[in-house]
Amino acid sequence: KLKKTLMRLSSLYFMMIRTLVDIVIIILGFILGYCWNVESESKKKDEKRGENCRELLEKKKVIVNNLEKNLGDENMHLAFSKAYMQTLFDRRDRDGEWARRKIISAREWRQEFDGNSSVAPAVLTVLGIEKSQVPEPLLSEESLKLAGRVLRDGSLYWKGRDSFGRPVLWSKSGMLDLRGLSRQGEKDMIRACSTMLELGAVAATFSDGRFAYVECTDNLSPKRFPLGIGWRVLRGCLDAFTRGFPERGSVFIIAPTTIVNRIMFALASPISPPSITKRAHLLNRHQAFDRVATLLGDAAKVPSFFGGPDTSHNSLPRDQHGNLDLVVMLKNLIEATNNDRRPVLLRKHAASEYCRKNLVPPRSRR
Repeated sequence: KLKKTLMRLSSLYFMMIRTLVDIVIIILGFILGYCWNVESESKKKDEKRGENCRELLEKKKVIVNNLEKNLGDENMHLAFSKAYMQTLFDRRDRDGEWARRKIISAREWRQEFDGNSSVAPAVLTVLGIEKSQVPEPLLSEESLKLAGRVLRDGSLYWKGRDSFGRPVLWSKSGMLDLRGLSRQGEKDMIRACSTMLELGAVAATFSDGRFAYVECTDNLSPKRFPLGIGWRVLRGCLDAFTRGFPERGSVFIIAPTTIVNRIMFALASPISPPSITKRAHLLNRHQAFDRVATLLGDAAKVPSFFGGPDTSHNSLPRDQHGNLDLVVMLKNLIEATNNDRRPVLLRKHAASEYCRKNLVPPRSRR
């Protein structure tokens, strides 16, 4: 009896083991089948995504080819380089049609300006160009003289390059006095700022087409900055920047922030594109020193009004009448680019290394 019982238990044991093995085999089969289906589905999705990407690239190529065909070098403004236009077409969150509309809108905006549209010969000499067939109303001798006269107080000027080789637009808004400015004076101010932006956009063609903006608000007073006049001038300049210079600004640094800055920023934010509001930095004075030093890649280049040692911002290029000489300013920007022939990534690495080793902590500066 014991023998029969053991035989029955052993057979039952083997049956249980076989059943478990069969269950494991079935489960493995289901898992392998599911993985196979998932892999094949992912392959199909990847193939479909690749086809969509190829179709999108083909569409962009068609748009770029049509744009270059209709707006060739002989019909393109001096401020529009192929590198800059390519950055618009390479935006991942935008399509090629958006970039095409931006470029055409910028050209149409420039055609709205009246007056002499021929480029100043001195600008062509600085750029090394014999002639330009495209109307350039913002680079004419009339526009350059107007901008130099309106901005002679040094409230807006170009000087130097950042660590990426981009031109830097400096603003001393505290030197502006808009009291009693007539409507024609407001138009002249907006045109002068547009000419200054155009000058930097031309200089930016030697890099990736973008530039940085740094503003010092020392001595900015609401008494010299009436809200109504200031808002109309700010709105006109902002419209000129968004329409005529799309995606040009790499960073916007404003320091030290005042109540006027905060009010103007709050008023301008609803009508400003996200590309401007996201890159704007409203800082205090100590934060400004570190941020500007990082931007320029050298703490020795920080201007004196931000606590740095550079005092060259007090001597801007001027003509015989004491107005700003924008042609010399453009020449200096181009020479600053030619003097630094290092690749962009190398300049960026050198800038970060210098600031990491040499920047003085804010506490020790106090």
